[in-house]
Amino acid sequence: MLIYYLVISYLIGTFMTAYFVGKWKGINLQQANTGNLGARNAGRTLGKTAFLLTVIGDGLKGVLVVCLGRYLGFEDVWITAGMLFVVLGHLYPFWLKFKGGKGIATGIGALLTFSPILLLALIAGFVVSLPFTKSLTISMVIGFMTYSIYIVATGKFDLFILVAILALLTFEHRHNLIERVK
Repeated sequence: MLIYYLVISYLIGTFMTAYFVGKWKGINLQQANTGNLGARNAGRTLGKTAFLLTVIGDGLKGVLVVCLGRYLGFEDVWITAGMLFVVLGHLYPFWLKFKGGKGIATGIGALLTFSPILLLALIAGFVVSLPFTKSLTISMVIGFMTYSIYIVATGKFDLFILVAILALLTFEHRHNLIERVK
Protein backbone atom coordinates (compact mmCIF):
# COMPACT_ATOMS: atom_id res chain seq x y z
CA MET A 1 0.00 0.00 0.00
CA LEU A 2 2.90 2.35 0.74
CA ILE A 3 4.30 2.07 -2.79
CA TYR A 4 0.85 2.93 -4.20
CA TYR A 5 0.67 5.94 -1.89
CA LEU A 6 4.02 7.26 -3.10
CA VAL A 7 3.17 6.69 -6.78
CA ILE A 8 -0.25 8.35 -6.33
CA SER A 9 1.46 11.26 -4.52
CA TYR A 10 3.77 11.78 -7.49
CA LEU A 11 0.86 11.55 -9.94
CA ILE A 12 -1.15 14.09 -7.94
CA GLY A 13 1.87 16.39 -8.12
CA THR A 14 1.91 16.16 -11.92
CA PHE A 15 -1.48 17.89 -12.18
CA MET A 16 -0.17 21.26 -13.33
CA THR A 17 -2.74 23.88 -12.42
CA ALA A 18 -0.94 26.63 -14.36
CA TYR A 19 -0.93 24.48 -17.49
CA PHE A 20 -4.71 24.10 -17.38
CA VAL A 21 -5.34 27.73 -16.41
CA GLY A 22 -3.20 28.76 -19.37
CA LYS A 23 -5.05 26.42 -21.74
CA TRP A 24 -8.36 27.81 -20.45
CA LYS A 25 -7.11 31.31 -21.34
CA GLY A 26 -5.72 30.11 -24.69
CA ILE A 27 -2.04 30.53 -23.75
CA ASN A 28 0.71 27.96 -23.42
CA LEU A 29 2.54 29.11 -20.30
CA GLN A 30 5.52 26.95 -21.22
CA GLN A 31 6.17 29.44 -24.02
CA ALA A 32 5.39 32.62 -22.07
CA ASN A 33 7.84 34.63 -19.95
CA THR A 34 9.90 32.15 -17.91
CA GLY A 35 8.15 29.07 -19.32
CA ASN A 36 7.64 27.87 -15.76
CA LEU A 37 4.33 26.22 -14.87
CA GLY A 38 3.92 27.90 -11.50
CA ALA A 39 1.81 30.63 -9.97
CA ARG A 40 4.37 33.37 -10.49
CA ASN A 41 4.54 32.86 -14.28
CA ALA A 42 0.76 32.38 -14.49
CA GLY A 43 0.24 35.66 -12.65
CA ARG A 44 2.85 37.54 -14.64
CA THR A 45 1.37 36.33 -17.93
CA LEU A 46 -2.35 36.10 -17.22
CA GLY A 47 -2.99 38.30 -14.19
CA LYS A 48 -4.01 38.01 -10.55
CA THR A 49 -6.89 35.57 -11.08
CA ALA A 50 -4.58 33.09 -12.82
CA PHE A 51 -2.04 33.53 -10.01
CA LEU A 52 -4.66 32.87 -7.36
CA LEU A 53 -6.18 29.86 -9.14
CA THR A 54 -2.73 28.36 -9.59
CA VAL A 55 -1.71 28.92 -5.95
CA ILE A 56 -4.94 27.32 -4.72
CA GLY A 57 -4.79 24.40 -7.16
CA ASP A 58 -1.14 23.67 -6.49
CA GLY A 59 -1.54 24.08 -2.74
CA LEU A 60 -4.44 21.65 -2.70
CA LYS A 61 -2.19 18.96 -4.20
CA GLY A 62 -0.06 19.07 -1.05
CA VAL A 63 -3.14 19.13 1.17
CA LEU A 64 -4.60 16.09 -0.61
CA VAL A 65 -1.46 13.98 -0.21
CA VAL A 66 -1.16 14.67 3.53
CA CYS A 67 -4.87 14.00 4.10
CA LEU A 68 -4.65 10.77 2.09
CA GLY A 69 -1.65 9.60 4.13
CA ARG A 70 -3.44 10.35 7.39
CA TYR A 71 -6.63 8.64 6.17
CA LEU A 72 -4.61 5.52 5.29
CA GLY A 73 -3.03 5.61 8.78
CA PHE A 74 0.57 6.05 7.71
CA GLU A 75 3.23 7.22 10.16
CA ASP A 76 4.58 10.75 9.80
CA VAL A 77 7.79 9.57 8.14
CA TRP A 78 5.76 8.02 5.29
CA ILE A 79 3.48 11.03 5.00
CA THR A 80 6.55 13.24 4.64
CA ALA A 81 7.79 10.86 1.93
CA GLY A 82 4.42 11.37 0.19
CA MET A 83 4.98 15.12 0.52
CA LEU A 84 8.37 14.75 -1.16
CA PHE A 85 6.79 12.77 -4.00
CA VAL A 86 4.00 15.31 -4.60
CA VAL A 87 6.61 18.08 -4.79
CA LEU A 88 8.74 15.96 -7.16
CA GLY A 89 5.64 15.43 -9.33
CA HIS A 90 5.09 19.18 -9.46
CA LEU A 91 8.73 19.92 -10.28
CA TYR A 92 9.16 17.08 -12.76
CA PRO A 93 5.85 16.04 -14.38
CA PHE A 94 6.52 13.11 -16.69
CA TRP A 95 3.87 14.18 -19.21
CA LEU A 96 5.47 17.61 -19.71
CA LYS A 97 9.02 16.37 -20.32
CA PHE A 98 9.81 16.81 -16.61
CA LYS A 99 9.43 20.61 -16.74
CA GLY A 100 6.94 21.87 -14.17
CA GLY A 101 6.76 24.58 -11.55
CA LYS A 102 9.04 25.43 -8.65
CA GLY A 103 6.93 23.74 -5.98
CA ILE A 104 6.33 26.51 -3.45
CA ALA A 105 2.51 26.39 -3.34
CA THR A 106 2.48 22.58 -3.35
CA GLY A 107 5.09 22.46 -0.60
CA ILE A 108 3.36 25.06 1.55
CA GLY A 109 -0.02 23.33 1.15
CA ALA A 110 1.56 20.09 2.33
CA LEU A 111 3.50 21.74 5.17
CA LEU A 112 0.44 23.61 6.40
CA THR A 113 -1.69 20.48 6.47
CA PHE A 114 1.07 18.35 7.98
CA SER A 115 1.77 20.70 10.89
CA PRO A 116 0.39 24.23 11.15
CA ILE A 117 2.61 24.78 14.21
CA LEU A 118 5.79 23.86 12.34
CA LEU A 119 4.72 26.11 9.47
CA LEU A 120 4.78 29.02 11.94
CA ALA A 121 8.59 28.63 12.11
CA LEU A 122 8.77 29.10 8.34
CA ILE A 123 6.44 32.10 8.44
CA ALA A 124 8.38 33.65 11.35
CA GLY A 125 11.68 33.36 9.48
CA PHE A 126 10.09 34.84 6.38
CA VAL A 127 8.36 37.75 8.13
CA VAL A 128 11.34 38.69 10.32
CA SER A 129 13.80 38.66 7.42
CA LEU A 130 11.66 40.41 4.79
CA PRO A 131 12.22 44.00 6.03
CA PHE A 132 15.99 43.39 5.93
CA THR A 133 16.29 41.47 2.67
CA LYS A 134 13.50 43.27 0.79
CA SER A 135 13.31 40.11 -1.35
CA LEU A 136 10.50 37.56 -1.24
CA THR A 137 12.80 34.86 -2.62
CA ILE A 138 15.61 35.39 -0.10
CA SER A 139 13.14 35.71 2.78
CA MET A 140 11.41 32.51 1.67
CA VAL A 141 14.74 30.66 1.79
CA ILE A 142 15.42 32.10 5.26
CA GLY A 143 11.97 30.83 6.27
CA PHE A 144 12.92 27.38 4.91
CA MET A 145 16.13 27.45 6.94
CA THR A 146 14.25 28.49 10.08
CA TYR A 147 11.83 25.57 9.60
CA SER A 148 14.73 23.17 9.04
CA ILE A 149 16.64 24.43 12.09
CA TYR A 150 13.52 24.00 14.21
CA ILE A 151 13.19 20.36 13.10
CA VAL A 152 16.85 19.64 13.86
CA ALA A 153 16.80 21.56 17.18
CA THR A 154 13.75 19.68 18.43
CA GLY A 155 15.29 16.33 17.50
CA LYS A 156 12.37 15.33 15.28
CA PHE A 157 14.64 13.41 12.93
CA ASP A 158 11.70 11.33 11.70
CA LEU A 159 10.73 14.57 9.93
CA PHE A 160 14.12 14.94 8.26
CA ILE A 161 12.50 14.36 4.86
CA LEU A 162 10.92 17.81 5.34
CA VAL A 163 14.42 19.31 5.41
CA ALA A 164 15.13 17.51 2.11
CA ILE A 165 11.94 18.98 0.62
CA LEU A 166 12.93 22.48 1.70
CA ALA A 167 16.46 22.00 0.32
CA LEU A 168 14.95 20.86 -2.99
CA LEU A 169 12.66 23.90 -3.14
CA THR A 170 15.63 26.16 -2.39
CA PHE A 171 17.65 24.46 -5.12
CA GLU A 172 14.83 25.05 -7.61
CA HIS A 173 15.02 28.77 -6.79
CA ARG A 174 18.80 29.00 -7.15
CA HIS A 175 18.62 31.20 -10.27
CA ASN A 176 16.25 33.63 -8.52
CA LEU A 177 18.62 33.74 -5.54
CA ILE A 178 21.68 34.40 -7.69
CA GLU A 179 19.75 37.15 -9.48
CA ARG A 180 18.80 38.78 -6.15
CA VAL A 181 22.30 38.64 -4.72
CA LYS A 182 23.94 40.29 -7.76
